[in-house]
Amino acid sequence: MRPLALLSAWQRRFFAPAPLLDLGVVRVLVVALQLFVMLFPYALFTFPVWGRLELLVALPDAKWEPLPVIRALLLPFFGGERPPLAALLWLQRATIAAGFLALVGLATRPALFLFALGNLLISGYGYCYGEHHHIEALTIVLLFAMALAPAGGALSLDAWRARRRGAGVAATTLHPEAGWPLELLRWMFSLCYLSAAVCKLGASGLDWLNGFTLQAYLLQEGVFWGTASSVWLADHHRLCIALSWYALLVEGLFPLVLWKRRLAWFFVPAAAALHLGIWVTMRAPFWLYLPLYAVFVPWTRLLASGAPLAPAEPARK
Repeated sequence: MRPLALLSAWQRRFFAPAPLLDLGVVRVLVVALQLFVMLFPYALFTFPVWGRLELLVALPDAKWEPLPVIRALLLPFFGGERPPLAALLWLQRATIAAGFLALVGLATRPALFLFALGNLLISGYGYCYGEHHHIEALTIVLLFAMALAPAGGALSLDAWRARRRGAGVAATTLHPEAGWPLELLRWMFSLCYLSAAVCKLGASGLDWLNGFTLQAYLLQEGVFWGTASSVWLADHHRLCIALSWYALLVEGLFPLVLWKRRLAWFFVPAAAALHLGIWVTMRAPFWLYLPLYAVFVPWTRLLASGAPLAPAEPARK
């Protein structure tokens, strides 16, 4: 494909006019859950960074291994060194305040940016002690993306105030910049799942599907967390084989939703069920993914018709 044709296809894919309402619904759902886990950190997570700042600060300096992005963000304020607990707590409060502004849509863009930046700093800080995870990454990327888009164009005080001034538009208005954050996350979801499938096969080959690998993980996590469900499941080898195939097929085939959006009505519930099952048996906290799946839902057409409809296919030549 020639460069100009590739650029044109990319623009059609990411910047096709999309309803402001779709982006507004995603903003409300994602910000609401993120605020919930910050205010009630142990409700959905076992070891949330938001609830153990005091523990992390108390660790010795020798444990401090700052990620490059966190060191860079802290450089202007603390010279790249460990911030004190008081600063972290103030950062947490400011992030929560920005989150409430983003939720109601008041000064939506700066509020989303500050909320995303605060989450990046707090989550990243928790990974500066040698232990790294990835559960918050997609949420933070989407928050930054929405800060660069008209996420306050619907379901917001900003939109209400604009209508009062006579400058507002309907929530169902199509906007060329309203769809790209949602499309970005659809691609990131697809690439993450595909990467997970490739890693499984790359590390173990087809042996990953023999059921024994899953049994080992279930027993390991069951002993660590004391979850009877994982031990029960590990005792059923044929079921472990079936679930191994299920996980690999859902992850490996999930990118098909980029080609045929109607497939999202199958793959999104299948992926959600996968994560819920992993939580019940192995306590892996992928709850944050659940509101992110809202990017696959055509909210404007769904709310207008009262029946679930497939998302519009991307424009093609």
